[in-house]
Amino acid sequence: MSNENEYFERLSSVDVTSLRLLALLVRQPNLSAAAQQLSISQPTASRKLAALRQIIGDPLLVRSGAGLKVTDHASKIAPELDRLIAAIESTLAPSRFDPATDRIRLTVAGTDYAVFVVAITLMRDLARTAPGISIDIVPLVPSTFEAMREGAVDLALYANVVAPDDFVRQYLFDDHWVALIPSGHPLAQGKGPIAPKELALVPRAEFSYPSPTAMIPEKVMADGPLKLTTPHMGVLRRVVTELGLVASLPERLAQTEVTDGIAIRPIAGSRAFKYYVIWHERKTASPARRFVVQRLLSLFSTSA
Repeated sequence: MSNENEYFERLSSVDVTSLRLLALLVRQPNLSAAAQQLSISQPTASRKLAALRQIIGDPLLVRSGAGLKVTDHASKIAPELDRLIAAIESTLAPSRFDPATDRIRLTVAGTDYAVFVVAITLMRDLARTAPGISIDIVPLVPSTFEAMREGAVDLALYANVVAPDDFVRQYLFDDHWVALIPSGHPLAQGKGPIAPKELALVPRAEFSYPSPTAMIPEKVMADGPLKLTTPHMGVLRRVVTELGLVASLPERLAQTEVTDGIAIRPIAGSRAFKYYVIWHERKTASPARRFVVQRLLSLFSTSA
């Protein structure tokens, strides 16, 4: 057991420089030249060679006339040595991402607001700047944070979120609430902000939006006759035009497409909300994640 411990203790002294030194010496048995190429002193190279000889149990280099010759064993292990060095350098190399050529798939959690307002614009941009990136949009649900901790979700898009300490959030933009009113309704005739108490007098639709912890009912408009609830913001425009109900939506979503038969009015007193992209600390060093966040900032931060 003590011999084994001694062997592993000696093995711990071998580093990548030692392996590269031996690889150079096998090709050109010149200790001075190898030391110079590795930017180490000749005494340091001699000590590393001595350590390798002791561990491998072979002289590796022997004198022959005025020079040195590699041993048969050194020649035998040379191909494996090259593979070992390449494997170590590849394993320890920093992660890189080439947007022009790399192909990668990212999973992003969000609501339909994230799809309409952010993802479509982002994918249009990535088709030009990083055509190899594909994105899977998954619902933002109470288990999203845990999925991000496990690495199953790369990014989340959400508003006014208070993230746990092991998450990072990056502000993108502000948005605020507007009322969607059937164009034939008397409330649609005004131009300025509409008071929530006015909206409370007419039948309305309301959506419940998911947070990372629970489903939360939207309460921008005052309580009134509630006729329909839905977890999908994107359907509310059809609800307004086809059912004649009043609804509230964030302005950016309301403006993503022109819908005949709808008047859009600001809601008096409604506060703006901040929208973020969020990731877990385990993804902070990911170059692909960093690239996508930079593109989001380029696309949205100046338009806040």
